Amino acid sequence: MRRGFILTRIAVHGTADEIVPVEDAYEFAKIIPNHKLHIIKKAGHRYTNKHRAEFASVVLEFIKSCLQQDKAASSQTIFSSLPY
Repeated sequence: MRRGFILTRIAVHGTADEIVPVEDAYEFAKIIPNHKLHIIKKAGHRYTNKHRAEFASVVLEFIKSCLQQDKAASSQTIFSSLPY
């Protein structure tokens, strides 16, 4: 693992999940470090076509954000190691 690396996690949960109650998602968010929680209203455990676009958008934005943070951290590491 690269020094200074921070692992970020995301959970996307539906308010109408019939298998895992949404309250569990809130509890996990309290105890898992570097955790982002996104709740999709009226989504069940299996995302229907109605909710898939929101799910995909949330995950894609999360990945983009992680890549941007990683890129920024990498450039700081490179420049901070240069002798001035």
